[in-house]
Amino acid sequence: MSAPKRVSVVIVSYQVRDLLRACIASVESQSGIETETFVVDNASRDGSADMVEREFPRVRLIANAENRGFARANNQALVLADGDVLLLLNPDTELPPGALAALAGVFARQPRAGAVGLALRNADGSPQRACHAFPGLLNMLLEATALHRVALRFGIGTPYQAPIPPGGEGTVDWVGGACMAISREAWAAVGGLDEESFMYGEEMDWSWRARRLGFPTVFSSTAVVLHHGEASGAGRRGELYVHNAVSRDRFLRRYRGAWRANLAREITTLGALLRLGWWQPRAAWERRHGGVRERTGDQLERFRAILAWRRGGTS
Repeated sequence: MSAPKRVSVVIVSYQVRDLLRACIASVESQSGIETETFVVDNASRDGSADMVEREFPRVRLIANAENRGFARANNQALVLADGDVLLLLNPDTELPPGALAALAGVFARQPRAGAVGLALRNADGSPQRACHAFPGLLNMLLEATALHRVALRFGIGTPYQAPIPPGGEGTVDWVGGACMAISREAWAAVGGLDEESFMYGEEMDWSWRARRLGFPTVFSSTAVVLHHGEASGAGRRGELYVHNAVSRDRFLRRYRGAWRANLAREITTLGALLRLGWWQPRAAWERRHGGVRERTGDQLERFRAILAWRRGGTS
């Protein structure tokens, strides 16, 4: 595609009013390209919708009476958007100056790109995972046995993280939905996000469908976006981890066969058992020496939730 003339920004928000305010402000401060902004509030109880109405009159607000999840909420706004590029942006992100103009430049350089993801960084300035590989038995086994970081050094990607393309820009399997821009042409051909998923995996599923129609996903480090990460999921690490496992299971069943999905479930279970074999003794040691650390508690919550999910036998 030629350089886009207009970007439609869609922000789905839940319980992050102050972060949402900063996100919208960073969008409205962009220059060099025309924008329109949608906020879909998923029944927040923290006054997010009122804040948007009061402080950002240019924003088109959709206030849902219930939490409709990530995919359905995005689709609500995307069917109304008219930009050449449709940018899915998490409410806990902030765009640096010139980010949307840089994004337009990526689409001009990569005319067949169906989606583009930008580099992400944490609040402390450290880089954040932004490139990912489609789930498969081998790369999920690497994750389960805690070898995914070693594999990354040899250029082998996993759903957790894949290598950045040489030169900082190029084709990848998929990028995270924290900042994922979709071309109008690809959207028209591929359709909306998968609404079977309440959260997690929608961008992975969409990128797979787009690739099959000839629209690759591209990562670019031409701009670096601040992403606080999981801001609306505090205290729900186990639940969110299970949502992620369910999304991978659905992907494998849909595109790579039930037998792979079934085997991948057992690999995931093995990984949870192995990780608990490490984290539970560590938690016991920390408990005797001043208390269990937050990271340790998070890991225990996540892997115990996986085992509970597997015992339930549901997806």
